[in-house]
Amino acid sequence: MSHARTVYRLTKLGSKALKELVCLSAWSEANTLAIRGYPGFPNIPIHSF
Repeated sequence: MSHARTVYRLTKLGSKALKELVCLSAWSEANTLAIRGYPGFPNIPIHSF
């Protein structure tokens, strides 16, 4: 029982980390476009995700 709970907790942690990683890469990609001067891509503060 406790083993399953540990796995569940690790999975939850992993999915949270994955979500943050996706947000981070989306943020840096948007910032790269903004730095290059594409219209419609304002610099996005990282905490807006």
